[in-house]
Amino acid sequence: MPFQIIRNDITKVKTDAIVNTANPKVVVGPGVDDAIYNAAGRDWLLSERAKIGDLDIGEVAITPAGNLYAKYIIHESGPVWIDGNHKEVVILKSCYRKCLNLALKYNCESIAFPLLASGAYGFPKDVALRIAIDAFRTFLSEHEIDIYLVLYDSESIKLSETMFDGVKSFVNSRYSVMPMACSPMPILTDYDLLEDAAIGAAAEESQVFRSVESSKSLDDYIDQFENQEVLSFGEYLQQLINKKGLTNKEVYFESNLSKQYFSKIINNKLANPSKEKLLCIAVALKLNIDETKDFLLHAGYAISPYSKIDLVFEYYIENGIYDVYEISFALEDMGIEGGLWPELI
Repeated sequence: MPFQIIRNDITKVKTDAIVNTANPKVVVGPGVDDAIYNAAGRDWLLSERAKIGDLDIGEVAITPAGNLYAKYIIHESGPVWIDGNHKEVVILKSCYRKCLNLALKYNCESIAFPLLASGAYGFPKDVALRIAIDAFRTFLSEHEIDIYLVLYDSESIKLSETMFDGVKSFVNSRYSVMPMACSPMPILTDYDLLEDAAIGAAAEESQVFRSVESSKSLDDYIDQFENQEVLSFGEYLQQLINKKGLTNKEVYFESNLSKQYFSKIINNKLANPSKEKLLCIAVALKLNIDETKDFLLHAGYAISPYSKIDLVFEYYIENGIYDVYEISFALEDMGIEGGLWPELI
């Protein structure tokens, strides 16, 4: 995925570049700044920072990363939150853009950010998070780079206390706990679906022969059925994208899927794409709930009352809120660690 939220210590993240919330002066500040200096080599990094000199508010610079897993450290001098009326938001958005542009200049394919300005600099966490997401989405619409937003603890991702009341109420009213004696319904494969279709078609054909005279022989009916075009899932998806008047790039971008992963789905090189990623594609295509269920059925899936993730997607789709980032935040808020990307925790 081009953009991912992970909970980790940023000094342990393996990316080409990591971003440091630097002090404007050549001194080590608290929080992330202090942690990065200690991990990279405090005296060495301070000497590298001295070569840069003071950084004006809103400016960025780059140094090697020393003992860190990264290749580079991008030092960002961000604004202090006053009241939101002193261009703080504009300056912070500019900082994100400058960091990303600098990473591309140094041929970085991946970059990790802390939630800039949300600590000692005083930005409310929900405001800081919205700024970060907006900056990343804008940049990724024009450039390809893997962006990681690294949050140290679950409190870093908390938004408004009432923001997810609607989805929580919806899920609580629909969610069912699977009885211990019950087993999950088997996931249908493309083969199963085709087999069911063949059985259904055979039943219809049998009814035709019983009810009316027909000039066609049984062999004629079998030939007609066998000659019907059966689309692969990738072909079906491509037709759906074309029908919606979208490009593949628009779909994988809004799905927050990598070009490579999406290409495997389109070209049928991925045996079992996960239901969560297909739901992200449904959101990107802005399918209504009936279209979404049909879309999932083509891949052998169904929305389940035993899955909170499925129900959260159902809520957002039914309400016409097509934003995979907000859906992931809602899942985090409901206690599903990692949201849509639990494998990255």
